[in-house]
Amino acid sequence: MGSEIVGRFVCHFISGVVFFWMYAPPEMDPVFYSAIYNGTYLICEFLISAIVIDMIVRRKLLEMYLWFENPAMKKHKNARAL
Repeated sequence: MGSEIVGRFVCHFISGVVFFWMYAPPEMDPVFYSAIYNGTYLICEFLISAIVIDMIVRRKLLEMYLWFENPAMKKHKNARAL
């Protein structure tokens, strides 16, 4: 998950410097502005995603969903009840 956020940051940072430099305040460097602007919301997105993924993994919600959605798994003799 972290590598995807870093990849998005790099792409958004470059596009912010190249295409959106004119929106930076006049006294601020466009490179710094792009880094701050993109970094703030991507850090928040990373934290929220990490919390949600941790909850899904700890509660085994994905396994329960797959077990209930797959009828073949219910008939399997080694299928465990969650």
